[in-house]
Amino acid sequence: MVHTFAGGLPGLTLESVVVIVAVWAMWRNPTVRAFAIAFGALALAADILDLISPGHPELRALLAFNSAFFILTLVRVFQRTVRAETVTEDSLYGAACVYLLIGLTWSYAYYAAWGVSQAAFSTAGGGVLKAWPDFVYFSFTTLSTLGYGDIIPIAPAVRSMVILEVIVGVFFVAVIISKLVSLYRFR
Repeated sequence: MVHTFAGGLPGLTLESVVVIVAVWAMWRNPTVRAFAIAFGALALAADILDLISPGHPELRALLAFNSAFFILTLVRVFQRTVRAETVTEDSLYGAACVYLLIGLTWSYAYYAAWGVSQAAFSTAGGGVLKAWPDFVYFSFTTLSTLGYGDIIPIAPAVRSMVILEVIVGVFFVAVIISKLVSLYRFR
């Protein structure tokens, strides 16, 4: 089955903007900057390859760089958020961004797993998984513990990934809320 990157060229353009903004946000530290540029370039290369040649064998390996890039980004944003000395708009936006980055990171991991084995997932009601947005949907329903059940993880490795995502999502919300509450100062 042929699958393609989300939204074709508009989706690729949006992803490019996200990568550029994330790299810019990590620009101060030279080491982190080098990794951000490398992972970001490889992530965009994976998206371009997926757009041009869906199902290409090298695509599976390159998709791992999408997750690596988002992991690097979310770690840096999380560090800035928890280092805040008081609750500000930036710390609240940072917490929201980290939560969204967690979902996007897992969506690429699921997409890569599906690229390796299309039997890793099943769908209820005869639906067909076609592209990365299917895994964005699956990731955020998993992260939020909503779990509609219309996409079902079948492979044991993918089931383990789902369990880890739920744990990360629940613990992140608990940790970040407790951190922000502890920083809040009545004026």
